[in-house]
Amino acid sequence: MKVRFSVPEKKAPDVREGVRIPYAPARRTFPRWRWYLVVLLVTSPLLFFLFKAALGWMVASSPGVVAMEQVPLNSPRPAVVESVFFARGDAVEAGAVLLRLVDASVEAFRAPLEAEREALLLRSPRVPAAAAQRRGLALAEESVAYERERLKAIEELYGKGAATRAEVDEAVAGLQRARADRVRAEAGLEEARHVVEDPGVAVRLAQIEAELEALSRARGPLDLKSPLKGQLLEVAVAPGEAVGQGAPLVRIADPGRVFLVTFVRARDMRFVGDGAEVRVRFPGGRVIPAAVAGSPLLAEPTPTPLAGPLADGSPALKVRLLPLEPLPFNCLVEGLPVTVYWGLRPIRPWSSKEG
Repeated sequence: MKVRFSVPEKKAPDVREGVRIPYAPARRTFPRWRWYLVVLLVTSPLLFFLFKAALGWMVASSPGVVAMEQVPLNSPRPAVVESVFFARGDAVEAGAVLLRLVDASVEAFRAPLEAEREALLLRSPRVPAAAAQRRGLALAEESVAYERERLKAIEELYGKGAATRAEVDEAVAGLQRARADRVRAEAGLEEARHVVEDPGVAVRLAQIEAELEALSRARGPLDLKSPLKGQLLEVAVAPGEAVGQGAPLVRIADPGRVFLVTFVRARDMRFVGDGAEVRVRFPGGRVIPAAVAGSPLLAEPTPTPLAGPLADGSPALKVRLLPLEPLPFNCLVEGLPVTVYWGLRPIRPWSSKEG
């Protein structure tokens, strides 16, 4: 028997052992354009990355934020915050009272005086004057006389059959209550006649009241008012908090004085010049022209929220821009991120000496 170790190649896939086997056409067809679409979808992240990298290489851009001129308000003297009338983010009008301060030294003297006054009042309670007790006794006598006449009238009606026994009993109980009130009023009058207040306590209480009134007149509360119409960016204190002289209290942003701050990489510093015009793109696609205001005097790393995932942390030029058109109302937001476009980078021929 002859053994073969290789299978002879078949020229026709539909022929088996010399017999042609007909196959039905495929039930599902997959057009070629669908394959192209799948390949495009799979490679789209890579294509987008390459596009952004090429755009960033050709066009000079830098991240930035919207900023407003800020006016800080500090405490003019050591004080205690009595009231805070606005919260962070509130819009305020010029002249609106933001905080109320009271002098810390006045509060330091007031607290022990008030505590001493409360202690004296608890140790030596005052009994109502005798005149008031006499007025109470007179009212009690009138009540007894009224209840007595009422009982007499009801008893007469009861004798004539026009009143019930329950009504008579209720009138008797009313007379007894009136007599009990008269007894208590007589006891109160007798106590008021025999109680003698400590004259030293009365004198000290009068002194405390005079000192408290003098402290109130010496240095009253100080109302801190807003110097402009704007928005509160920060409220650094709370009611009851003690602050020193010069301590920051609030910060107010002026929407009428808006500018932009952008962080330009060192390799693009050739674009930065006093008065150079740029294009600023806001979230939503709005583009507004702006101009460089003065030469940059500070280099610092780009803030992390603006730097992006590929930032190397190297210092960037901090540049101030002034918008050449009024900003839309919805863009007047402190800290709103923007993108600044400086223009096309010049194409330089590659040299072996360059890194």
